[in-house]
Amino acid sequence: SNFIKSLVVDYKYKRVIIYGSSMGGYAAILLASKVSNAFVVAECPQIFLEKHPGSRTVINSTGVDDQELINLSTIVKEKLIARCLMIICNSSDFHFLNHILPIMTFKSNVTPINYIIYSSSKYKNGHTSLDFTDAFKIIKSFLE
Repeated sequence: SNFIKSLVVDYKYKRVIIYGSSMGGYAAILLASKVSNAFVVAECPQIFLEKHPGSRTVINSTGVDDQELINLSTIVKEKLIARCLMIICNSSDFHFLNHILPIMTFKSNVTPINYIIYSSSKYKNGHTSLDFTDAFKIIKSFLE
C-alpha cells in the first residue's frame, strides 16, 4: 500500500481504481482501506478469510496485521465509504452464498455498498470471472 500511496502523492492522482477477483477481490478491499481516494471493484471476493485457509497462507506474506486479515468484514463495515466499493458476483458462484449474501446483511457505519449480482448464459455456473470487456464496462459505469 505504501507504493500505491506514494504514486497517488507523486502523480497527484485524484482517484485510484483497484480491481480484484476472488482472493484478489479480498486484497483489493484490504488495499483500498489504506489508500485515500481508492475505488474498489471486487468481483466475487473472499470476505471471510477463515473459510479459505490456503488463501490466508498466501496473504499472510503481505505483512498485514493478523487481526486485519481476519476482520476484513470490519473494514467493509467501518473503513470504506460507498464512493469506493462495488461488489460484483455471479449468482451461481459459490462465493455468492458464502461471502456476498452475508456481507449484504451488514449495516455499514458509513454508507451502503454497491452490488451487481448477475446471471448470464454467457458465463458458466461456478466461480468464473467476467471477461475484460464486461468488467471494464462495469468499472466505467461505476465511475460515471
